Amino acid sequence: MNQDSTVEVMVAQELLPELAEDISHIDLLVFLDARAGGVPGTVEVTEVKPAQVASGVFIHTLTMETLLSNAGSLFGHAPKAMLISVAGESFDFASHLSPNIEAALPLLLQKLREVIYADDEKSDPLALSSAGVVTC
Repeated sequence: MNQDSTVEVMVAQELLPELAEDISHIDLLVFLDARAGGVPGTVEVTEVKPAQVASGVFIHTLTMETLLSNAGSLFGHAPKAMLISVAGESFDFASHLSPNIEAALPLLLQKLREVIYADDEKSDPLALSSAGVVTC
């Protein structure tokens, strides 16, 4: 990212179709999410590709892939997207994180920085002007 770049953080309880227009205006989208399964506190980074769905298809549950597909088909641009996820330990309601998850936060933030600034480090000709981070 260059000096004039911006990063916007969006917090969403769930992915909504309305986000498709917002993400169509950015170059890079990073989803941050907790996942069930795996060793608690393990951080993974994966690329997210738009879903291959028929035009005009809307479903009751919106996935990251479908959101990207909607941005591309409805608004002409689907950003490059990455998912940074951490394996959860407990999904019960609480006012604090479990110790394993709290210990994983520095690594999650490091991975987020690496994803956002990856183009600079690789001297990629793509100069990001904007990035979005969605926490789910």
